[in-house]
Amino acid sequence: MKKLLLSLFLFSSVATANVQDVVKLSGPYAVDRTQAQNSVVHFYLPTNSVASIGLSGGDTFDKAKDNINGITTDITDNGYTVYINNSISPGDSSVVGINTHCGLTLSVVIHSLEKTTKPDQIRPKLSISATGCPEIQSKLK
Repeated sequence: MKKLLLSLFLFSSVATANVQDVVKLSGPYAVDRTQAQNSVVHFYLPTNSVASIGLSGGDTFDKAKDNINGITTDITDNGYTVYINNSISPGDSSVVGINTHCGLTLSVVIHSLEKTTKPDQIRPKLSISATGCPEIQSKLK
């Protein structure tokens, strides 16, 4: 009986952690450079949807690399936004690496969900405040 109760407790703890994880990461979120640099960003996206990461404060995105067919990335011409297009199968995940001109590096994990996920439950947006470096500041002047 004790083993059964322990198993039920552990199962409910794991299930709660997963639910909290999804809710916690459904965004939108605003973080600073240090938080972004020291974290792995998780986006839970329905298949055939788009996430966006915005950058303010003077830094700009430089490159974004994905590792699987079905994930594509686009950086806007001004370098302030990265769009991550997800068309991988539900249940699959993929990692995208992104860096800025001033040395900020991001790891973004895309977790693909069913298309039937309610849109109001998913807000795949992250805003990062990162001050520019001298190289970027001189280009702006």
